[in-house]
Amino acid sequence: MRPPPLLLALTLASFLPQLSSGGTPFPQDLEPISIVGRESSYLFPSFQGLMSDNDTVRLGLDFQRMLRINRMLYIAARDHVFAINLASSSEQIIPQQKLTWKTKDVEKCTVRGKNSDECYNYIKVLVPRNDETLFACGTNAFNPTCRNYK
Repeated sequence: MRPPPLLLALTLASFLPQLSSGGTPFPQDLEPISIVGRESSYLFPSFQGLMSDNDTVRLGLDFQRMLRINRMLYIAARDHVFAINLASSSEQIIPQQKLTWKTKDVEKCTVRGKNSDECYNYIKVLVPRNDETLFACGTNAFNPTCRNYK
């Protein structure tokens, strides 16, 4: 016995929204646990990058990616990767290690019509290869490059 056409049409129509959106609804943004206003934020430790780096002072730190491996937090930014030991607590967040990876192609980049602020090495990929090696990729002034770091 065949199902009535109206019942079949309603059943199929109920699946259409799921099929058109890929099957799984996009997750809603989570509410923050707490919010701190700007006037109170000085009470909490924060990471400011290298204040001795003129580009950081002028342009800001420009975080690109963060990766936590055990008790280390790796912060990828413009021209730098910072390693912060999360086990050590202090009033300031100071990197235990830093990797500076500046591009040598700034002139080529600006000649090609790019804004000079875009012609840095924005570190976009950080992946642990093993316990001793970190794989990193950067934009390298629009000439992407990847390297392994121990």
